Amino acid sequence: MLEKINFREKTLKLLLTNRLEIIGAPPSFSQEIISRLTIPNPVYLENEKMDRWQGETPRILHFYQKTTGGLLVPGASSGK
Repeated sequence: MLEKINFREKTLKLLLTNRLEIIGAPPSFSQEIISRLTIPNPVYLENEKMDRWQGETPRILHFYQKTTGGLLVPGASSGK
């Protein structure tokens, strides 16, 4: 499903499949989405608390992907 939204005189395109593709969003909107979908890794925090070796455990989890046109996020996150 493709939906076009006029956002401050710009066209914002949303393509919803099992993921949500956000195309043409203003930088402030994209930054808000990125900040909401970036969280500390609970496994990393637990390892740190228990003084375990981290190996390649990422400190931060990113639940988005930057594309040439915008952002790709999990479809379930579109309800928030």
